[in-house]
Amino acid sequence: MSGALALSDTARYQVASSTYGRYERTVRNHFLPFFKRLRLRDVSVVHVRA
Repeated sequence: MSGALALSDTARYQVASSTYGRYERTVRNHFLPFFKRLRLRDVSVVHVRA
């Protein structure tokens, strides 16, 4: 899961473990399902504001 990898690279050692767990669940349950169908180059402001 590339989203989890990016999250771990940037947040794992910068926040409390409980905060990291919440971030990881949010990415897994909300962001990845929504953005999975899009290529990064196709993500626009409209997608991010949704």
